[in-house]
This record gives sequence, structure tokens and C-alpha cells, in this order.
Amino acid sequence: MIKGYSKTRVKLTNGQEMPLSQLLGPLPEELKPLAEELKPRFAKLTRENAQGHHEIGHILRQEIGRIEAESRAQGRSTYGLKVFDRLGIEMDIRPRILRDCVQAADAFSPQEFQSQIVDRGLTWSHARLLAVVADAKTRQSLVEKTVVDGLSADELGHLIVNDKPKKPRGPGRGVATPRNLREAIDRLRSGSKAFRNILDVLFGEAFDLPTAIQNLPPDAFTQQCRAAVAECADHLAALEQIVQTAGQRLKAKLEHIDICIAAQTEQTKTNPTEEKETNNRNKVCGVPTSAC
Repeated sequence: MIKGYSKTRVKLTNGQEMPLSQLLGPLPEELKPLAEELKPRFAKLTRENAQGHHEIGHILRQEIGRIEAESRAQGRSTYGLKVFDRLGIEMDIRPRILRDCVQAADAFSPQEFQSQIVDRGLTWSHARLLAVVADAKTRQSLVEKTVVDGLSADELGHLIVNDKPKKPRGPGRGVATPRNLREAIDRLRSGSKAFRNILDVLFGEAFDLPTAIQNLPPDAFTQQCRAAVAECADHLAALEQIVQTAGQRLKAKLEHIDICIAAQTEQTKTNPTEEKETNNRNKVCGVPTSAC
């Protein structure tokens, strides 16, 4: 179990650092009984003790619900209570572990956890991954496959991520085919500029996405987080190839545009009257005199 959370320091907006314990303040009175109940349980808890983690999650789930209900009844807001962070500081436990315990208690009743996890010989690492799966039938199917195939927790995690169905396209319309060259260029100009601005913000001096990932507490990462980062990296890699090819093809046409413009200029010099009549006819017929 990862220790050391009680020594966590946070960076303030003015650039200075402060211990998280000092920033949060003393443990609220309503959380003290819960902390005292959980301390001896965590003291004898091993990393892969699935039953112990689930029992702690069940206690947390019940007590947090009770504390929030009492606070609302007394007209007090629970916003800012930061239960997991405060308990984590008090017990030197990563809040991610506490959240995983509650999520497991939400996903499995005590009877289900006993029959599907404990009796099947699965570890807590298996259980916390399975708890993320919302559909009970899918979760049961994954339990069976894990037992039959002897999957490790890492293998189960990859299976859950890769088997997750793709989200259906939203109600918005797809990208429409441009009606003409001018519309295509306008859309490419605005779209490429917007995407460049996005990258400048996400990978800039004020905020850098890889640095933010590096500085995140180790217990904050999940398989879903990893899948999202991998998907973004794949999209950017694919875009790199598409953008490079598209850019080269566009640059290759600049010479063609230059030749056409030069030809127009030469024609205007040799026969300005004919050029003026052609432009007038185009305006009457609704044909633009310039594509861009």
C-alpha cells in the first residue's frame, strides 16, 4: 500500500508550496469516528486483501452517506468537506485507495463480492478493475474469463479497456462536403488555426500536458486515464501523417496558382477591354471573378 500521502505538498497560485494537511486544516469532528474505525482495519490490511478492501468500502459508503444526510438536515453544506483527502491525510492513505474501496462497494453487494471475487480466488487488483465495469452481466462475464484463463490484473485491465464499446456519434451533424473552393479554404484556414491554438495551450509554457501527467500523484491514474492518453497520442500520430501529406500537396499547387495569376496579369496588359467585358458577364451570370 502506498504511504506518504500525509506529507503531500501543493503548489499555490503564487508559486509557493504548502503542506496539504495545513491547507485542509484539522480533521472535522464528524469524520473523527470514521477515521478511528478505519485506522485498525488499514493497519492489518495487505495490498491484495480483497475482502478487507471491500469491507472498508462498505463502511465508507454507509458513513459518508450518513454524514452528508446529517449535514443537509442541519442546513450545512457538504461542499468542501473533502472526505477522501482529509481521511487520507489523517491515516496516511492515498485517497485513490479509499475511492476504489467505495466503488467496489457500489458495484458488489457483500454476497456478490464473496461469490464472485473471494470464492473465485481473485485479488483486490482484479476487484478494483472489475468495479469500474458498470454492467453487471459484463462484469460477471469478465470474472468468468479471468478465472478460466488465469488472467493477471494487468491482462484484465487491458481486456476491459479494449472491449469497451465505442461511444455512438452524438446528435450533431457530420462534416459536410464544401460547396466550392472558397468554402473549403475558409474552413481549412479557420479549423487549422483553431487546432494550432489548442495545441499551443495544451503544450505551452503556462500549461504542458506531459508535465501535468508527470506531476500527478501515482494513485490518481486509472486504466481509463491511460486509454484516453493513448487514444490522444494515436490521433496526434495519425494527424501528423495526414497534415504532412496535405501540406505538401497544397504547397505543390502554389506554383500552379502563381502561373495562373501571372497569365491573368499578362492578359490584362494585352487586352484590358476583353478582360473587363468577361468580368461583367461573370457578374451578371452570378459567377465569381475570383475563387478565393
